[in-house]
Amino acid sequence: SSSSSSLAASRSPTQTLEPSNPERNSPPTTAKMFLGAMPRKPSKEAAYKELRLHLSIMAGCIAVIRAAPYILHYLTREPGMTELKLEL
Repeated sequence: SSSSSSLAASRSPTQTLEPSNPERNSPPTTAKMFLGAMPRKPSKEAAYKELRLHLSIMAGCIAVIRAAPYILHYLTREPGMTELKLEL
């Protein structure tokens, strides 16, 4: 019991008592590399938050694209023209 308490006091919090894993130091195989490159599945809350963000960005872009012709037409109109003239 005293040896375990002195052992726990002598090691730092980052050190573990587990034996070293020789597989961890070896180069990864293609299957491990492929599975390691796969991102984790996000939680539903995080996924919905990101979806709302992307939808709001897309809605903003659509609004700018739809409003641009009206704004440009208003800015390039003739100064004295207040009514619409149709020539038939």
